[in-house]
Amino acid sequence: MNRTLALVLYGIGLALISHFAIVFAAPYLATDVVIARIDKVRALTPNELRVAPPTSPPRDLVPMGNADTITASSWLDLRQGPLLFEAPLPRRGEYWSVSIFAHDSDTDFIMSDRDVQAGEPARVLIYGPGQVPPIQSDAIIARVSTERAFLLVRAIMRDRNDNADVEALSAELRQATLRPAP
Repeated sequence: MNRTLALVLYGIGLALISHFAIVFAAPYLATDVVIARIDKVRALTPNELRVAPPTSPPRDLVPMGNADTITASSWLDLRQGPLLFEAPLPRRGEYWSVSIFAHDSDTDFIMSDRDVQAGEPARVLIYGPGQVPPIQSDAIIARVSTERAFLLVRAIMRDRNDNADVEALSAELRQATLRPAP
């Protein structure tokens, strides 16, 4: 009886350890794997915003994103302090959004073109854990739960077959900036 009880308790203990390892460690590890893979292709520099070319069948065997979407992204490192993301709203896109995903893959921030006043640029102050945002700011405050995070900007094209329109939308996305907060 004691041996059976010991085996059951051992199994429960092992199951609990496995559960907590998967629930708490796996998201960080998965994010690190994704970033390492992207880094091999794009040579990522933290806090540097880059616009990706639209997906295309000859170049992308398995397109990762929506084929109607142009994206800009950056791996954020908030250990040196908060960051300021600024971007004029693209005039050529159907829809535009900014998302920030924490290192553990939680979505910590979402903003769309509907959250910005017409004619005004999007301004987002990005703060990591332990960083205190100003009491008043003309920017939207994004609080990120981890020191490292991933920023993703998406703009949906009107017509992916209109090369001039696609290039114009890409040029509008390239106007976005990411820099240390003042």
